[in-house]
Amino acid sequence: MDNDRKSLEFFISEKAQFIVISLSGPLDQTADETLARCQAEALAYSGSLFVLNMRAVEQIDSRAIPPLVRLQKALREKPGILRVCFLSKELKDRLLEKAALREAEVTADLMDALSSLQIAANLKKSSS
Repeated sequence: MDNDRKSLEFFISEKAQFIVISLSGPLDQTADETLARCQAEALAYSGSLFVLNMRAVEQIDSRAIPPLVRLQKALREKPGILRVCFLSKELKDRLLEKAALREAEVTADLMDALSSLQIAANLKKSSS
């Protein structure tokens, strides 16, 4: 019953320079279009401090890795600073093994991600 099958969804929230992108559902072969829409919407915001919240990601298929990498690359090139949070150990290990994440951008949870972004933004400002 494919009609009952969940598909990837996203929700974007913004506060000041922070943009939190929450993904929900499976990252599978059907995720390409959803991640492309997510990317377009996220880049339309004026903020540049991005959090990719993966708390509700149920699984990842290797065919979803290229669009996930493109999303991260686009956020960094905005230019933005990116953090990824709420990855299960299994998912984190798999994505790191596939070079689909930068380990320095991975944080435990949303609070860690937001404070890490604030520190990075302050460092960037002071070095300018």
